[in-house]
Amino acid sequence: MLISLARKGCTLAAVVFTLTACNSQISMAGAEQGVTQFHARLDAGKFNDIYNSAAPEFKDAASEKEIETFLSAVHRKLGNSSPGAKQGWHVNYGTSGTIVTLSYKTKFGEGMADEQFVFRMENDTASLIRYNVNSPVFVIK
Repeated sequence: MLISLARKGCTLAAVVFTLTACNSQISMAGAEQGVTQFHARLDAGKFNDIYNSAAPEFKDAASEKEIETFLSAVHRKLGNSSPGAKQGWHVNYGTSGTIVTLSYKTKFGEGMADEQFVFRMENDTASLIRYNVNSPVFVIK
């Protein structure tokens, strides 16, 4: 009887792991699409679209004008983006939803930058919570 319960426990754990892995892949794909969309909007100067589609936490951190000024400076100094190389990722399933953090080393027209994106996933749609960017170009230009 004990062995039977242990097998059922292992089977249940395997099912939960498989479902979690599938959800993780879906969340990652949606977040990666969010990065692509962010860069397309940044390159096109559509900073208000980035702000308007972001999560409430992003909007609470700064006004639309402040975000627009910041993103305009990022674009002006770094130039247009090229596809970046993912450096790391983390998926957190919690009571506030699924949060995906992606780190990239991205080549821009004027140099390299380290970027970090934090998204809340809602129905496979990524809502930006936080964006961090760091580049030596900021000091040089």
